[in-house]
Amino acid sequence: MASVSVSTLIIFIAAVTVAAGVSGMLVGTVSDISQSMETQGESMQESLETDIQVISDPESSVTDGTDTVVLVKNTGSRTLPSSPDALDIVYNGEFVPSSDTTTTLPDDDTWKQGAVLRVAVDRLPTTGEENRVVVIVNQQEEVFRFYAE
Repeated sequence: MASVSVSTLIIFIAAVTVAAGVSGMLVGTVSDISQSMETQGESMQESLETDIQVISDPESSVTDGTDTVVLVKNTGSRTLPSSPDALDIVYNGEFVPSSDTTTTLPDDDTWKQGAVLRVAVDRLPTTGEENRVVVIVNQQEEVFRFYAE
């Protein structure tokens, strides 16, 4: 009878040890998943609060002689970064590095809601064809199409 109790106690201790190991692993996994979901949620919120609109007139001259100039308005509910590093520019299907882009805010250093950012891209348009400038900020994309003569 005592041997049954001892073997039952050994099996019980083994089961508790295995359960403790599994629960420790689950706590770590749940913590990692929770942290990942929080980061994803913050990124999604940032993306939802970001909105831009190109307000340049495609019928007017979009060049200043050496660059193509695009005016981009912050129509979202958050202040956006205005440095060339914060923007992704695609010009006629070609990615433009930030070193070939200049950004200017006429009144301030921050791109607040309603403010217009002047983006000068070191490219000249192709004459007689449709040209496209894609501006991407925080996963929000705006396309500007125009013809150059």
